[in-house]
Amino acid sequence: MNEAKSYKVSILDDQYALLSDEPEDRVLSIARQVDSLMREIGEKAQGASHKKIAVLAALQFASKLRLLEEQLTHFESAQSRLNSLIDDEIL
Repeated sequence: MNEAKSYKVSILDDQYALLSDEPEDRVLSIARQVDSLMREIGEKAQGASHKKIAVLAALQFASKLRLLEEQLTHFESAQSRLNSLIDDEIL
């Protein structure tokens, strides 16, 4: 495991100090992604507070994560079935 480092990022023009053991380019890329989504939501929901924008962004990220988890479960199940078919053919 890498040693945690401190990073400074800007999201919706607010500065945040983050501590992470992830590589700098990954931390900064994720911060830019969050900032971009929050700005996009802010443009569509004019006048919304930063808190509301953050909650809407979190919901969108959570929805994407749930979809990816469901896809992974589907792929793992398909892989298991394929492995069983291959094992049946080999034996």
